[in-house]
Amino acid sequence: MAQLSTCGRYIFLTPNKKMLNPSYDTGISRYIGPVENYTFKHQKKNYDAIQEKLGENKLTFIYEGKFMGDRRKKTAFIAHNNDLSFWWRKYESKAEGSGQNKVYFVNDGNVTELHLTEFLSNDLQIPPSLQ
Repeated sequence: MAQLSTCGRYIFLTPNKKMLNPSYDTGISRYIGPVENYTFKHQKKNYDAIQEKLGENKLTFIYEGKFMGDRRKKTAFIAHNNDLSFWWRKYESKAEGSGQNKVYFVNDGNVTELHLTEFLSNDLQIPPSLQ
């Protein structure tokens, strides 16, 4: 099983692939904990679709931060499954209209990155490492 590595500002998917930790420097609030205790609000449909597609290897843990953007409150989060082979990242920056919604597969130190819509498309097969 992979081991989670965080270093304050970053969350490491592998020793060579890191992402900003959304719960590190928040201006409004943060949540770090089990996904079942988190309210996904606008991302609820995506969350449900991901959980269904992942089957037994569901998302279990989330790092979330809320901060003030140029005009409104923004939310960013990173969620992962128990064995750290699947990650979901919803990212917004302070600028209006910015953001990403991506998933990452980690297998033997390699990271495959997809847009969430591509992952959720009906014809995409789940990698064997996640089944």
